[in-house]
Amino acid sequence: MVLLGCLCSSCRTIPEPTKNEPLLKVGNFKHIPGPNPAITVPDPSSKNGDKFWDSRCIESSDAFYDNGTYYWYYHGSGSKGYQIGVATSRNPLGPWEKYDKNPILKSEPDTWESYYVACAFVVKQKGRYIMFYNGSKDTKEGEAIGLGIAYADHPLGPWTKSDTNPVMKYPPGKGHYLGAIIKVRDIWYMFATYFDQIVPDYGHCYLATAKSPEGPWKRRKEPVILAGSEGEWDAGGFSEFEVQYYNGMFHAFYGGTKKNEEREESIGYAWSADGVHWTKYPGNPVCPISNVPNAFSFAEVHSIIEYPRIYLYHTLRYKSTPKGYNEEWFPWIEDLGIQIIEIASCNSKSQQGLQKGGPLLQEGKFKATYETNPSLYPTGGPDEWDGGVIECSDIFYDEGRYYWYYHGEPASLNWVYRIGVATSDSPTGPWERYSGNPILLETEQESWEDYYVACADVFKEDRVYYMLYNGVTLDEESDVEEAELCSVGIATADNPLGPWKKYPGNPVAYFEPTVNKGGGYYLGGVVKVDGTYYMYMSQYNELAYDYGYMYMATASSIYGPWTMYPSNDNPEPILKPSSSWDALGFSEADIFYYNGAFHMFYGGTSDEGDRPESVGYAWSNNGFNWHHFGNEPALPTSGLKNASAFAEVQSRIEYPDIYLYYTLRWKNHDIPGGWPANANDEHDCPWCEHLGMSRITITK
Repeated sequence: MVLLGCLCSSCRTIPEPTKNEPLLKVGNFKHIPGPNPAITVPDPSSKNGDKFWDSRCIESSDAFYDNGTYYWYYHGSGSKGYQIGVATSRNPLGPWEKYDKNPILKSEPDTWESYYVACAFVVKQKGRYIMFYNGSKDTKEGEAIGLGIAYADHPLGPWTKSDTNPVMKYPPGKGHYLGAIIKVRDIWYMFATYFDQIVPDYGHCYLATAKSPEGPWKRRKEPVILAGSEGEWDAGGFSEFEVQYYNGMFHAFYGGTKKNEEREESIGYAWSADGVHWTKYPGNPVCPISNVPNAFSFAEVHSIIEYPRIYLYHTLRYKSTPKGYNEEWFPWIEDLGIQIIEIASCNSKSQQGLQKGGPLLQEGKFKATYETNPSLYPTGGPDEWDGGVIECSDIFYDEGRYYWYYHGEPASLNWVYRIGVATSDSPTGPWERYSGNPILLETEQESWEDYYVACADVFKEDRVYYMLYNGVTLDEESDVEEAELCSVGIATADNPLGPWKKYPGNPVAYFEPTVNKGGGYYLGGVVKVDGTYYMYMSQYNELAYDYGYMYMATASSIYGPWTMYPSNDNPEPILKPSSSWDALGFSEADIFYYNGAFHMFYGGTSDEGDRPESVGYAWSNNGFNWHHFGNEPALPTSGLKNASAFAEVQSRIEYPDIYLYYTLRWKNHDIPGGWPANANDEHDCPWCEHLGMSRITITK
């Protein structure tokens, strides 16, 4: 697992938020103004409001990310009423390029949407794109607003409107502006604001639900988020805003206005466990307009979460006419702007007592809990790709889901490893195998990875998922039977489940073993710190079969070139055994960077026969000078009945808890809870391999 980035001098790496908790807490974030404006009307100085479709004003509709591109949907007014357009960028902050075929969705005469179309919100469902939007018709009783749907095969369109439009109608003069529609499990949630309810264009936030995008939609009678009390900063209500479901919670960043005609609007934050009962952040507003010169309103707020940053995309109105703009349009000059919230504080009470740059574990100040053992085990017939043994590769967390990568082999084909994954909503499971397993295979043709693939390590950078892995071929020229040539390859994907595309320049690294025993280097983990990638691996068959010292290589690009420490010609171990319990070396192990230090939980063995293996802990300030924790393992196998080995250890920190995931070998079938009824038994213990996990909790 990789933890990326450097946020500030006081906090190097921010772990993801605890599941089912708010994103923002007092003191754990800061507001950073982004580009304001980020996108403007086509000709701000023009007095001709009909020159372009969006000459008069533009307002924020939705921010959407897909396949390496950010899409900012907006509605604009000019030659006609509101129409919908889009701008794109490769970066969340821009620069933005307006699509040359704008507007992408138009109003239609003599229909329910003859006045305008606006408030687009785009979701991707099973490879297809759905745009929800408001359509409006002017009637004697007032605006008659409805909800429409359009479909496309690409975020830019072309968009085809549904024959069932409008899928929802409001009574004239009592319409709602669409903020967001999201699907959580099997329910669609629509969040919208009742315009003109308190002050013009503003009101409370309401919820409607449906089992299908096209309805029928059932609207709750009472609002789910209320405007502030008299005199509060959001007493005038809200403009439409996006709601996201992230890490087990609903999150809303919304524009709230004072109760006046000027509509002075800052951004607040609220969260909910069920989408119905909401809690406002007590220190609202989180993005006050006072932080941006000449800003008067942050309205129609939409969001993209790239933890630890949250990008907020909004309509921008001004206190006074900006330089170069036509004064006749003031105060309704409207552009688009961006605010950033960065979660950047490590000073929570739960971490007090931790020395920055020091070890996580101190003698007598932690406890070990053997959680779920086994968590996963081989099932199915002997020809199943993982029907023989399964071994731990990596643990990865992303947007509320835990991904446990592992490599497995069929009982009928020894050592033909392939890579699969299981998922869970909790760090302790239960785990569900992915139906598309295996997600990465060896090549059928002769190549550097024609024997097997294993030891996956997954991380996310710039919204791309990277998998580093070992690819192995047999060394036909070696005098050692079944000698392996073990290299490192890269595959990329847009989703942690794949599909994974192998890099055409593979392998990106091969390191010559220091001993001629048919060995090589098993990949343990990669971490990026201050622009440098650190790769950690153990040299197998160096001290014992499958075991050796720990080594490190570095690179400025994930694709290399990679340089072993201190050199490729003369690599030196960065970690050697510390005591009798790990005297014969280590299996591959993960590392992570936290609170100014590198941390490693590793499996060490003392016997080449049955290879008993407990978990030790070490830390480093620079990545190559490491310190062992005491002379005893932090997680001994002796604490779990009949456990033989905790190998290939991977780790995840959710302070004060550290979750350890490993290959689990047993001495015999007499295990806690009994041997699983549907577990394969193709290998005699202690070579029956399952997956297990435990937890270390740091105490005061």
